[in-house]
Amino acid sequence: MVVLDGQHRLTTAIQLGIVFYYIVIDFDFEVAKVNNTQQGWKARDYAEKYAYNGHEQYTTLLEFDKDNLVPLTQNAALLADCISFSNIRLAFQMGEFKVVNLDWATKICDLYNRSIALSKHIRNSCFRSACIAVCCLEDFDTDRFIKAAERQSNKLLGYSDKIAYLTLIEDIYNFNRPVKYYVNVKGDALQALKSRG
Repeated sequence: MVVLDGQHRLTTAIQLGIVFYYIVIDFDFEVAKVNNTQQGWKARDYAEKYAYNGHEQYTTLLEFDKDNLVPLTQNAALLADCISFSNIRLAFQMGEFKVVNLDWATKICDLYNRSIALSKHIRNSCFRSACIAVCCLEDFDTDRFIKAAERQSNKLLGYSDKIAYLTLIEDIYNFNRPVKYYVNVKGDALQALKSRG
């Protein structure tokens, strides 16, 4: 007989003295076709696995992600107090994910979710990046922005880069403000983002 699939598992079971079961088949079995249909694990697969195994940090992530329009990988990065999932990918896959900054992640996601409720045109990664940048500013008032955006929702248009969205946010944020109270949102946010690394 020939093992068609599971050769490594069979070898390991024999070495460890583990009882194994098998099925005898009498038809052609295309190993390449079967193995080609398998997909690698996605971030959600890892999160659900670790949460199922009782890892509270992953459970917190899944709860945070549940009613959120930000992708799970971005939520994980923000909760870990960083900007890019690539910075935490390996630790995340190894079960070492830790929630570090729930408040910051909540502020960003709240701003993004409330903003895109006003316009579907800004539901994209560039606007999300701009939200991250402005939320690096401790004194950025998300409520003030949303109230101003509600009155100017016609300005919430789609752009192809973060800088254009930062300019838009600054324009809306300073709506009807005297020049002496004008806030340099774009410049300050870019500087804060750079400082954050």
